[in-house]
Amino acid sequence: MIETFGERLAKAITSSRQHRNNVAMRMGMTRSRLSDLIKGLTDPTNDEIERFSDLLQVPVTWMLTGKHRRN
Repeated sequence: MIETFGERLAKAITSSRQHRNNVAMRMGMTRSRLSDLIKGLTDPTNDEIERFSDLLQVPVTWMLTGKHRRN
C-alpha cells in the first residue's frame, strides 16, 4: 500500500499518463506547489483533493487513505 498522500498523488498522475506540468496547469497551481504536495512538504486543501480526484479519475477516499480501489 502507498502510505502518503503525495505518493498516491504521484501514482495517480503516472497512471493517468499526464505530465506533471499539465496536471499543475489544469489544477491552476504552480509546478512548485504540485511538487511540494508530492514530496509531502505541504498539505492539500479539501478543494484540491476533490479536484485531483476528478482530474485523475480516482476516488477521494483512495487519495486520502489508499484503502479504496482506484477506478
